[in-house]
Amino acid sequence: HELWAKLGVTTVFVSHNVDEAVFLGNKVCVLSSRPTQVIAEIKVPFGRDRNLDLLSSHEFFAIRAMVLDAFERGQLIK
Repeated sequence: HELWAKLGVTTVFVSHNVDEAVFLGNKVCVLSSRPTQVIAEIKVPFGRDRNLDLLSSHEFFAIRAMVLDAFERGQLIK
């Protein structure tokens, strides 16, 4: 977040940790297995000033569930 604020450029952060992606991102893109395709783009509606209390909120769990659902659907694509 500091780098984004300092440089004002778009940053792509790759993670296999759903909680980390939802906590840090403005949008989570879920990719399918090979051949890789974007199967979901989920907007994360939290502001920049995030704290650890967010991790136990209903809103956080709702977004997390959307990401996990999209990931599960992506694993079914052959």
